[in-house]
Amino acid sequence: MLLESICRILRKPTLYFLALGIVILIILFLIMLQGYGKENNTGTTYCKDDQKAYNRLIEDKCTLVKLPDGKLRGRKAISSRNIEFYAFQEIPYAMPPIGKLRFEDPVPPEKWDGILNVTKNTKTCFQFINFLHVHDWRESQTEDCLYLNVYTPVCASSGGSLPVMFYIYGSGYISGASDYDLFGPDHLMENGVIVVTFNHRLGPLGFLSTGDKVIPGNYGMKDQVLALKWVNRNIQYFGGDPNSVSIVGHSSGAASVGLHLMSKLSRGLYNSAVCQSGTSLSSWSYQLNYKRNAHHLAVLLDSSFKKNASSEELLKFLRTVPAEEINSIVHNFPKSLLDQMDVQGFAFTPAIEPDHEKAFLTENMYSAIQEGHMDRVPLLIGIVSEEAFTKYDSDTSVLSERVEKWKDAARTLDEDPASMVLDNINIVDETEKKRIGEAIRNLYPPGQFANDLGKTVKYFSDITFTRAIIRHAELQSNYSDVYFYRFSYGSPALNGIKPDFEGTYEVGHGDDDVFMWRFTGIDVVEKGSLMDILTSDRYRTLITNFVKYLNPTPTKSPLLNDVIWPKVRPDDFKFLDINETITIQNNLRDETYKGWVKIYEEMARKPILTF
Repeated sequence: MLLESICRILRKPTLYFLALGIVILIILFLIMLQGYGKENNTGTTYCKDDQKAYNRLIEDKCTLVKLPDGKLRGRKAISSRNIEFYAFQEIPYAMPPIGKLRFEDPVPPEKWDGILNVTKNTKTCFQFINFLHVHDWRESQTEDCLYLNVYTPVCASSGGSLPVMFYIYGSGYISGASDYDLFGPDHLMENGVIVVTFNHRLGPLGFLSTGDKVIPGNYGMKDQVLALKWVNRNIQYFGGDPNSVSIVGHSSGAASVGLHLMSKLSRGLYNSAVCQSGTSLSSWSYQLNYKRNAHHLAVLLDSSFKKNASSEELLKFLRTVPAEEINSIVHNFPKSLLDQMDVQGFAFTPAIEPDHEKAFLTENMYSAIQEGHMDRVPLLIGIVSEEAFTKYDSDTSVLSERVEKWKDAARTLDEDPASMVLDNINIVDETEKKRIGEAIRNLYPPGQFANDLGKTVKYFSDITFTRAIIRHAELQSNYSDVYFYRFSYGSPALNGIKPDFEGTYEVGHGDDDVFMWRFTGIDVVEKGSLMDILTSDRYRTLITNFVKYLNPTPTKSPLLNDVIWPKVRPDDFKFLDINETITIQNNLRDETYKGWVKIYEEMARKPILTF
């Protein structure tokens, strides 16, 4: 029977080939079943090989970005919560500012051939080492440092239009970097935003000025503008929306944000702003004696340099000096221009330029905000409870030295009231300064500062950060939406190395960083307490909600205690206090703050530059 059937098939070619094909398919299927899941000669199963190949294909697709300037190869990263994201580190956004480009506005980079590997950070700008005892970039410092990083939670090739958080680091314009190890964006990736961080020139290489058009200064600020322009041109290739960019900064980075609000060069490059613990109204944010500082630098480098040399001669000379020497000589500047506790302004910070086409800043900061001469975009701005505290080494000798500085500062306030009158009040007569100093001392509770170091911390917090930040919010609320916060949550993990002064919460300047970033290797989401984790989730959500919706609480949320955060109004200064719970409060413009406003309005010599 079977033989007869085979014979009939053989006599008909069509049936023959059909049957042969079926047999071959059956054999192949059986072979595949037998081998699928078994090890091949590499020791790996076929199914795993297929999956790995597929994963590599997807990863290759998501980490390869084609820009108008050239191709980039980034890397896939995974947070401690197993959130995947894509990191593109050290992308050039400007030509190296070397040779004739030193002390010049930044220039866009040239195009490149092939694929540029952007998977790690290796370069930082020259800077004053270890300014806040946080990080030491000694080995990676170079003048060729103008690079940025893009972190995206979406596959770069998938399109999309996520909001962008453009972050400007702080540290007094003389230190800082955008390293992944310092500002790890891991947990921000959970919040549906793209994060951009970047380096800009610092210290004399970024902010030296002669007050004229030869060396007008603000090169570090113009680096920031060029990085913003890069984002506007290129962020779409990473899944970002160039029309939804929020400039976010901390400390001097926040002061930079305030300056961008006033600069014509930055106009139209962003649609909202976030100032964390800083403002362009802070007394330290403005360079007071730029011409003197520039010539003093030259004399330190070469004692034979003429003190009355022209700006052209100064520029020519400084371009011949190795960047390493310019950077290292800054250590020989008067200690008052470098010390963390100095509030009068560091040696090299932003300066008002003569009016010219490429000027970044030409207007008085205080009057610009007071009169509304700024970009009237929504602003989120805030403080920590003790801004005068800063990050410290865990070395107890550093802490004890710091406590002694607080005691010395308190004794000075008690013995010399005139020392409480800052340069921005514009009074030089010693009798008048003493009178104003007594008025300032009366703003604080009676008794010696030396006997109440908590009061001393309050005073220094006011004059370095707090009062200027409140004033900025108060003035800008006349022209745009403003949301104000105070970060008061103190984690035991962070507070163990701060002075224990009565009346302080011990939440110092920069402590909020660890709740937004994987900061200097500290991951509170991975290793913190349940309250640390909750606070981090809340803080990041508030910031990124604002970046996404221009409102930190667009709807009620159980995570945020169902709170709706009210805007600041000139006649009603409500703010959000972030502690173990989130509450709306209304007690920042106290009698001390009102007294400061009265002193600047009635006793200071006009015009006022900062507050």
